[in-house]
Amino acid sequence: SLGRWRDGEAALDRALEISPEDHSVISLKIDLFQWEGRLDEAAKELSRLPDDPSNKDVVIARVQHALLEHDFNEAISRAKQITDSLVPEKPLTPQDILILILQGYAQRWSGQAVDAHAAFARVIGELEPASRRSKFPNIGGRSFLALAYAGIGDKENALEQARVGVAGEANEGIIKPNGEASRATVLAQLG
Repeated sequence: SLGRWRDGEAALDRALEISPEDHSVISLKIDLFQWEGRLDEAAKELSRLPDDPSNKDVVIARVQHALLEHDFNEAISRAKQITDSLVPEKPLTPQDILILILQGYAQRWSGQAVDAHAAFARVIGELEPASRRSKFPNIGGRSFLALAYAGIGDKENALEQARVGVAGEANEGIIKPNGEASRATVLAQLG
């Protein structure tokens, strides 16, 4: 999150020496490679993971990789492994929310505007009531909300949630950089 890629990679390599088959650690290493644009290395790490649609960390890694490779249909298919089983009345986890956002962007970029809007609306419906409280219960929730608003083209709400999300995490060393990255994504989406 702090952009200290080499330190992060060294820590992950050490963790994998201790527990070589830890799928969460492998997923973090994939995420690091994706952030750096090292997609071939990310793909190599992805091949180490089982094709387990119940492991949300693995699904997120695969969806993000497909998006980065511009394989939107693959991203949608992978995301739906989780999103098709979400129960409307059951609260979403942060992982569910991220997968819905990724699915929404894949649908948007592949021309499936109605489906994309539905994915973003589900995220907004889940997070918007919480945004009215002074303390947001979901870590990174305002960033997720900003990304969803950007996905439906609601510039005013997207920018406000991104701004408040970064400001609210001003003293948080890990979450703030992620919020700043989300804010940059929102700004890019909105032109």
